[in-house]
Amino acid sequence: MDYYRFYGKAGSRYRIQTRDLLVGIDTLLKIYDTQGNLMGVNDDIDVTTRRSMVEIAAGAEGFYYAYVENRDPSDPTGKTYCLDVQEIAQPTATPSQTPIAGADACGI
Repeated sequence: MDYYRFYGKAGSRYRIQTRDLLVGIDTLLKIYDTQGNLMGVNDDIDVTTRRSMVEIAAGAEGFYYAYVENRDPSDPTGKTYCLDVQEIAQPTATPSQTPIAGADACGI
């Protein structure tokens, strides 16, 4: 088990992920907010990888915490992985057609 902390800015989004896992490492990732409340959990990104990833929106300025556990039953001695924390852009809203109520069609 490993614990990390990173500083988050209120209103920002973050992607936290493990990468570069050596054979014998299979990560479980949990992210906690500034008050210690669980924000997200991920064991494997998909069925083809042992990496983990969680995306969060920081609700407050302060330290956030990442918990990483190796789920592989083999001896982890000398085996490594990396943890990345990236600030990511806010999702862009998709424009849609909004009907205008009560509008008249005019022609020239």
